[in-house]
Amino acid sequence: MLLYYYVFKNFKSKKLSIVKYLALVQGVYFFITGLWPIIDIHSFMLITGPKTDIRLVKMVGALTIAISFLLFLISKKNRVTLESLVLILASCISYLTIDVIYSLEKVINYIYLGDAALQVIFIFLWVHWLITIRFRLRSYKLWS
Repeated sequence: MLLYYYVFKNFKSKKLSIVKYLALVQGVYFFITGLWPIIDIHSFMLITGPKTDIRLVKMVGALTIAISFLLFLISKKNRVTLESLVLILASCISYLTIDVIYSLEKVINYIYLGDAALQVIFIFLWVHWLITIRFRLRSYKLWS
């Protein structure tokens, strides 16, 4: 309910910047994909394939939720620090690497390649934003 209110409130805003929108969309995606194995591991495994270590799957879900909270804060405050950008990009690169390598080695289901594609999009959008904002506003204090 709280997540729905937050998303609805931000989408009604007329001043929704690129950073707010990107962080909000990625935050919602991370929150849902992190919460799913914690709430219903059986439906999660039905779609993604069998898992041998349920505890590890739920831990990754919990860490993904933690990252989503950072993304929600960025969306709310419209402020990105170097530390938050490093965590966002590192998490996307990590998910992308694991998804691609283990899908191609047939350790995990090919459905994870869909997640890998989304991670590529998130990486591209964050890097594009970073390059654009650095050229547009040379005095912008991104690293404060």
